[in-house]
Amino acid sequence: MIEEKSAAVGEEKRLSKGGFPSRKQLKDCLSKPLASINERYRIYFVIIFIAFTQGILGLADLSVSYLYKDDFKMTPAQVSAATGITSLPWIVKPLWGFISDGIPFLGYRRKSYLVFFGATGFICWTLLSRYNVTSHQGVFLLLCVQLGVAFSNAIGEALLVEISKDGDNNAHKSDEEKQGEASKNVSLFFSVRSFGYLLTTYTGGVLLEIFPKREIFTITSLFPLALAAIAWTLPEKAISRVPSAEYAKVPHEDTETAPLADAQPRDSGVASPRKNIKRVLAFIRLPQLWKPILFIFVFQMTPSPSSAMFFFYTNGLKFAPEFMGQLKFIQSIANIQEFGSIIAS
Repeated sequence: MIEEKSAAVGEEKRLSKGGFPSRKQLKDCLSKPLASINERYRIYFVIIFIAFTQGILGLADLSVSYLYKDDFKMTPAQVSAATGITSLPWIVKPLWGFISDGIPFLGYRRKSYLVFFGATGFICWTLLSRYNVTSHQGVFLLLCVQLGVAFSNAIGEALLVEISKDGDNNAHKSDEEKQGEASKNVSLFFSVRSFGYLLTTYTGGVLLEIFPKREIFTITSLFPLALAAIAWTLPEKAISRVPSAEYAKVPHEDTETAPLADAQPRDSGVASPRKNIKRVLAFIRLPQLWKPILFIFVFQMTPSPSSAMFFFYTNGLKFAPEFMGQLKFIQSIANIQEFGSIIAS
């Protein structure tokens, strides 16, 4: 009996050496590519949901405008000032990229930030919906909401960059093919975000005719909460730090297990914030870049009549929330067409 088993094992080894792989070899060969594909789709799912959540938060845009005007009794100038304050996280959005790349939070560079800011957005929208906050408190809560959205947006774009230059999947591709895939990923991100915004522009006005604005805040709060839950599915390895004295004791060839000097994270993708800032400053100094940036900066400094127009539409022309939603719906379609023409060109 023992001899028969030994002969069977020998036959299996002989077949595997002779060109017919064994069952174990087949499993080992297929498990790694399948795991890589599964991981890639999970990353795409998180990226798409980040973009969709950013667009779907437009559901509360009209409600926030009416909150400023009716509940907080703000003037158009005060609404413009409040909007400028809540827009600050978007002005310094590159800073969130530096923080996420160079400062791990609870052992992760992406996942933990998404969970934290998703939960923060849920709490802020819930406070706006359940409590009669003052104007200063309301602006602060909306500032926290926009901070979470801007930070999540920066992480989503960082994930796009990482998945576009994934060495395992793009090793056989040329530079042009890699650039084409990166462009498709960026187009996908902005398209999903625009689609989410398109869904909510008209819906926000219709819901405001049916429900109080605070109930719309409650509905809106569910999307950051869902993002926090889905972020846990992001396949990301935990980053651990070790004392720099141990660096010399570990072989440097294995970049996945060898710690870096100065107690840097084990993940070779974590770069120093100072090094990132130097690279960005050197990049911005290029004439092809700083001139368009200066033009956009000066253009954005021009006054915007959006707050005054909202008061004129609602107080002067007596537009209903549903009609205001229709106007925003038409505006969102124009924005999507503009984005499509940019991609086509």
